[in-house]
Amino acid sequence: MPKFQTVIKSARFVYSPYTATEMQGFAQVLADSIRARIQSGQNIYDQAAAPLKPGLPSRRGYPDYKAARGLQPIRDWTWSGHTLRCLKVLTANENRAAIGFLDEALPGRRQTASQIAAFNNLFKRFLGTPVRPPQERALVRACAKRLRRLEGQFGPEDGKPRSLLVVCNAGWGLALDRDTCIQILGECGFLPSHGFSVVSLCDVPEGLSSPLRLLANTIGITG
Repeated sequence: MPKFQTVIKSARFVYSPYTATEMQGFAQVLADSIRARIQSGQNIYDQAAAPLKPGLPSRRGYPDYKAARGLQPIRDWTWSGHTLRCLKVLTANENRAAIGFLDEALPGRRQTASQIAAFNNLFKRFLGTPVRPPQERALVRACAKRLRRLEGQFGPEDGKPRSLLVVCNAGWGLALDRDTCIQILGECGFLPSHGFSVVSLCDVPEGLSSPLRLLANTIGITG
């Protein structure tokens, strides 16, 4: 079976500050979280999944076969491990990433991993993001850790130089040039001392000449 690779695409209109590869990384954090939760036998509500149907006195049930195989006798979508291994980040671009199961089946099986996952999830919800605070916090921490690694590439951590991305209207026609605007905002304490920030001068009125009027108008700053 050839090794799967996420399909990286380029969005026609980009409204995210991240690259397609970075979006793939965020989606991978989520996919790993979903896989770990299912393997622990918990549903989307972080509750113990419904028990497997037990066997009869004269006939072993699925939990008995799993235990004999050295597996947990719980509803964790695990027998050969193929289904959960097929949980992948399928596609990613600058705006979004898609998580799903591959349409691949083991030799001798008719159902693919995506079909098995869809059937299992039809009656007992496993797929999705956790809805209880403890699991949400863990997922947020994982994403925040990845964000910090990305921030290190832009230099927004403490002790790193300040980087400003200045956005203005095409055919800039303000009486104050961009450098003067940035100087005024910095001296008045409106800009961070370090990090990567975006300064929008698009809402400054045409022909503005007074620094006081500049500060009186809304100027978007995000960091």
